Formats: sequence, C-alpha cells, structure tokens
Amino acid sequence: TKIKDRKADWIRAQATFHSISKEGTAWRMLQFVVRFKDNDKVVKERALRVNRHISTSETKSIYLDVKWPEEKVTDIVVFFWNDLSDKQMVIDNLKIWSFDEP
Repeated sequence: TKIKDRKADWIRAQATFHSISKEGTAWRMLQFVVRFKDNDKVVKERALRVNRHISTSETKSIYLDVKWPEEKVTDIVVFFWNDLSDKQMVIDNLKIWSFDEP
C-alpha cells in the first residue's frame, strides 16, 4: 500500500488461518510479516510465527500490531512467508488498518 500521509500511530494486520497440519520446528514456521519501507529501503519489520498461536485443524483469527516508525514511510507491505516448511496453512480475510492508542 502506498502511503501519502501518516494518519495514526499503529498498523494492525489481521487474517484468518486454518492449520491443515502444524509445523513443530520454530525456524520453519509460517511467518506473518508487516514491513514498512521508504521506497526500496526496509525501515521496520515485525513478524510472528503463526504456528505458535494455532493448533492442528484449528481455524483462528490472528493479528499483528506494529507501531509506526519515526522514519519516512512510503509503503507498507504485509506478506506470509512459508519458505522452509512443507506444512499447509489456509489464509483468508486479510484486513489492514491504522489506529491510535486510546
């Protein structure tokens, strides 16, 4: 998503996950990633390992909150990285929004 103006202090990315079979090795687990960029430069990135929050055959909505960095941001990229695992995960209903702390 291209960013014109910063409107809030936080970004929340949320998706629904359905675990077909669970990956037990931490460094091979599916990652849910939020990345802030200034053109081609990565300014900030946060990730969580989805398999730590879901059981086999479970369907669950999981979110990741990331504080907006102080640096200039031109893009926000949300992606899922499952490069090292042969375990399948169904991902649906991705939503991304910004918010301020109450």
